[in-house]
Amino acid sequence: MKGGSHSLTHALIRCAKSHGVKIIQNSPVQEILVDRGKGAWGVRLSENSIFPGEIITAKKIISNLTLTYTFSLIDKEKIPPEILSKILNFCYDEQVIFSVHYALKEPPVFKGSDFDPGIQRCFMGYFGRENTDEMKFFNAELISGSIPKNLMANWFVPTLADPSQAPDNCHTAFVWLDVPPVPSRYL
Repeated sequence: MKGGSHSLTHALIRCAKSHGVKIIQNSPVQEILVDRGKGAWGVRLSENSIFPGEIITAKKIISNLTLTYTFSLIDKEKIPPEILSKILNFCYDEQVIFSVHYALKEPPVFKGSDFDPGIQRCFMGYFGRENTDEMKFFNAELISGSIPKNLMANWFVPTLADPSQAPDNCHTAFVWLDVPPVPSRYL
């Protein structure tokens, strides 16, 4: 798809509008209106919206907010206890991402391409682990707060999928490394 993330947003808007969705900008939501058994049926706009306090009804309610903030807009009495418990215990602190971004004059050349030339066409991959069991162990260490001695990271070359994200014949790439937000120990 030409245009990447920017075009994706506009494609989603066009798709939504073609299905009868009304998009109202500059209208923060104060409350998501829910009935037990029926689910979410509308929103009450905040006093800071272009339609202060207005109630808007819909067949479906879609939120682009985080989990905890979305559910903070719903009356707690209307959320089933087993779901409310999961929401209240949801933790954003299991890991954070440290990333490095690169502007390149050519695509990266991977040493593994000697074994499999197809890697040169890959949009993303991992390095630092050999199999899924090692990847699971790495993630278990992250959740425990440990910084592993043997790191694992993701790499991405977005311009292999969308050349419009860089000048002609150039590329972008980035590497991200998951780390605990507050490391408890170094292994």
